[in-house]
Formats: sequence, C-alpha cells, structure tokens
Amino acid sequence: MILPSVASLLFRLRSGSLFTHQLRRFACGACLLSVTDAAHAGSRADLSLGAVASAPTSTAVQGEAMAHYAAALQLEAEGRIRSALQHYKEAVKHDPANPELAARTAELLINYESRDAAITLLQACIKAAPQDSGAYINLARFFSTYPGDDPFAPDQAGKVLTEALSKFPHSAELYRETVIMHLTRNLREEAASAMALAAKQSVNDPTYWLETGRIAQQVWPLSHPEKKAEHREKVNPFFEKALKLSPISREDVRLAVAQYYLLSNQLERAAEVTEEAARLNKSMEARKLLVRLYQTLDREPDAIKLLEELLKETPTDVENRRLLVNLYEKNDDFERAVPHAEALIQAAGGTAEDYMSLGILLLRSGQSDKAQQLSQRTLALFPSNPRFTFQAALAQRSLKRYDDALKLYEKTEALAQGTAPEILNDSFYQSWGDALQAAERYDEAAKKYQRSIDLTPESDPARAAVVLNNLGYMWLEQNKNLDACGKFIAKANELDPQNPIYMDSLGWWHFVKGDYQAALKVFLDVEKLLAKPGNGDAEIFDHIARTYLKLGDRAKALSYFDQALKLDPGNSQIKQRKEQAAQP
Repeated sequence: MILPSVASLLFRLRSGSLFTHQLRRFACGACLLSVTDAAHAGSRADLSLGAVASAPTSTAVQGEAMAHYAAALQLEAEGRIRSALQHYKEAVKHDPANPELAARTAELLINYESRDAAITLLQACIKAAPQDSGAYINLARFFSTYPGDDPFAPDQAGKVLTEALSKFPHSAELYRETVIMHLTRNLREEAASAMALAAKQSVNDPTYWLETGRIAQQVWPLSHPEKKAEHREKVNPFFEKALKLSPISREDVRLAVAQYYLLSNQLERAAEVTEEAARLNKSMEARKLLVRLYQTLDREPDAIKLLEELLKETPTDVENRRLLVNLYEKNDDFERAVPHAEALIQAAGGTAEDYMSLGILLLRSGQSDKAQQLSQRTLALFPSNPRFTFQAALAQRSLKRYDDALKLYEKTEALAQGTAPEILNDSFYQSWGDALQAAERYDEAAKKYQRSIDLTPESDPARAAVVLNNLGYMWLEQNKNLDACGKFIAKANELDPQNPIYMDSLGWWHFVKGDYQAALKVFLDVEKLLAKPGNGDAEIFDHIARTYLKLGDRAKALSYFDQALKLDPGNSQIKQRKEQAAQP
C-alpha cells in the first residue's frame, strides 16, 4: 500500500486524529519534502527502521521524525499497532520534546510493552522539554489513568502536578488538570486550595483569569443552590480580574464575563458589563445581548430604545425587527408596532405568520380600514387559509359591515372544517355570536353563543362566563327570556365571582324585573370594587342613579348622574336622563 500524500495526512489529522498539532510541529519546507519523497520513492514506501540516517542534520532530524510519524499513522490505520509503535518510538527519538507524540506513544507502550517503559518515555519528555507544562500534564494524566499495583504507594500524579505548578504557576491548563484530578477523587478542599493558589498569581493576561474563572466554576458549581453565596464569593473575583485587565480592544473578554454573570443568574451585573462593552465597542453582538438582558430584567423600555437604535443601523435585521414588534405588542403599544410589522414583511419576504401578525396589530390598534385593505391582499395570497378569512371577518365587523362579516364567518367555518378544525373553538363562535348580535340577528347569535359555551374548556371557566354574560345581557336588553337571562348571568357570576361587569349585569337583571332594592345592593357592591383610584365606569353610576330614581331618592340619583358624566361627559343619553330627573 502506498503511503498517503502529505495533503491526505493533513486532512486525516484535521478531521479526527488526536494529534492535530504534530504535522504543524514538524512542518518546514525541507521536512515536508522529505516526507513526500519517502511517500513516493518507488511504487511502495520503505517502512523499515533501517532506512533512518544515523547522523542527520537538524532539518533532516525533523524530516526523519515526520517520516516515522507518517508511517506510524498509516500502520495504525491498517491495524498493525505493534509495527506502528516501533515508528512512534523512532519518531520520539528524533523529537523527544514533543509532549503529544510522547503521550500517544506511551499509550501504546503500556498495552504492548510495559508501564515502566511508558513512564520512562514520559519522564524523558519532561527532561527534553523542561519549559513545556504539557509534558508534566501528560505524565500526571498517565499516573491517574494507570496507577500502580501498590494501593499504598505515594500519589505520583499529585506529586507531578505540584512540581509542575511550582514551575508554571501561570498555567491555567495546569490548574484545570489539578482541579479535575482532585474532584474526580472527591477531594474538593484540595481543588479549592489549587484555585486559591491560582487567585494569588500576578498575571496581567485577562485570558488567564477567564480560564481560571471557568475552572473555579467546577469547584463551586451552581448546581448546589445552597452554595450560591459561596460560588459568587469564590468565582466572581476571577472574572472581575479579567474585566479589570482587559483593554478596550478586548470586547471578547467583556462579553465572556457578561455571559458568566448571565448564566450564573447575576443579571444586574451582566447588564452592567454588557452596557460597558456596548459603550466601548459599539458592537452589534454586545447590544443584542443587552437587549435580551433588558427583557429578562423587565427593563422593556430600555430594550425597545436599544432595538430602535439598532434598526436604524441595520434596518434589514429581521430578528431585531421581529423582537421589537413582540415587545410593542406585549406592552399593548399596537400602533407603534404596526410600521415595524410592515417593514418586517418587506424584509422577510412576507410569510403567512408576518401577515397574520400585522393584521392583528391593525385591528388591535383600531386601524380598521387598513386591516380591511390588508385582508383583501391576504385573501388573494392565501385563499384557502381559514385564519385569514377569519381575520377578514373581524376587519369587516370592526367597520360595522355586518353582512359582509357574517358571510366571511360562514366561509371560515367551511374552510376550517377540512384544513384547520382547531380554530373552530369557543372564541371563534363567541366572535361570530357577537357579530350576529350587532346585526340584530338575536336568535342566530344565541345559537353561536351556546355553541361557544359547549366548546369552552372545563379548565378555563372564565371563558364560558364571558359568553354566558353576553347571552344573558343580550336577551335582557331585548326584555326577552328573562328567566333564562337570570340563569345565564347568575352562572357567569358563579364561574367568575367579583367581576364588576357580570355583577352589573346581575344588578340590571334585578332592575328590569322590578326588584330595585336587590338591584341597588348589587350595584353598590360593584361601586366598592371600582373604588380604587383611577377606576370607574360611567354605566355603573348611570345604573345606580336610575335605581335611586326608581326608589324615589332624587338627590342621590342626581349625584350619581354627575359621577357618570364626569367619566363620560359626551354621553347624551345620560345627560338627558339627568335633565329629566332634575325637573320637579
């Protein structure tokens, strides 16, 4: 089998080998040439050990190491492990200061030769690379993974790491290895001591503090809620040190610190750090994170303001535009949401969901004409989608075009039965009933209301209460089916007690029945519910005034008419009733 080219070896290493650094370590023009030559000298490469030169130059040494390493990879891929081991050993001879190469060779040595041979090789690597902490880490890992037979022998792994930390006190990787070793042995105090040593170091590189901070999170994890205070006391200083040492250009450090505070649920501090990053660097990433933090902290006005700024810079950012629409909608600011929903359709290509969202916003902001115009477009774009037919019905109803609206309700029901039966729920039939009532088709409205009541989930009785009240009050206004009215309204009050709207309906039922004392009692109870500052309902005060008139108390009646007119000064009917009551 011909050895693969250097390019294919590089691909193999990049796509899964444990030794992705090896070829880079060996790389130089001469060594790559020598490997290529070795791979293509004749129809079959010579993998024999005898081909190694006895006294090569420095460049040639690297080439020999590379050639043996490439041969070892090939043999290992073929399952010829013992032969591969011999080439690994030869590669180590030529490059003894390579910790990764030594580690791989040691793994094979313990399986195919002996533990002592592996230890000797790893110790030799430390001697050859005294300034490389990786050589110490490899030996410590080896001792942890392959302990000797004597259970009472000294802790060799711990000894190696202690020695390494004395030589490399600024190595975050060494602290990580030490902490992992202690934690796997359930030695948390020893792990904490290692982090205490890391915290004492005089290191000006913020990356060191980020890395040691992440290691400290393993020693004081947030998975134990009762240790939250200890976690913050021990871990926060690492990230604060990283923040303090980071220059203006190191936005990555500030964002990493902010992410730590976010994930550890220290949201206020996360926002402060992110605000600083956004102020210093003005990056999109920092400001997007800040928007999310403002949302989490219920600082929605700040989130909205920042999103508006971001969209001025990048008006085609669909994610930010959609987020802003959602925030405005959540705050019932439908009118300000509309232009952004319109822009979203332009930027995102106009999905069905975006059109639906815009239609809802137009209706909820009272822009009925625009909602109706939009419905003409959506009905053409999505003719078989009953949700848009329903939305068109709502638009026509809001314009009091009841005949057109009712035709669209019927069309919605027909379409939805085959494609989207889930929308034919209690809310749909309540809406249809409301439209029929507005069109003065009361018997048909009653049937839709009853259908809505039948479909209302038992888990949400308040939804049924709305329809029961609507149905009862509708007949009450027509002075029909009064006994049934009382049952419907009483049931609404039972399902949703202390609701002033339903209580007012009950009081008015007593009024229509001529039981004015019972009516007054209910109305005055409603008034107590509305006694909070800013609350009030002109209709309630009008009902109380009319009840006092029936009971012959003109002074109180006039007083309540005045309160009603304060809330609704343009109501001509209340004015007329007051004027009539004031006449002798």
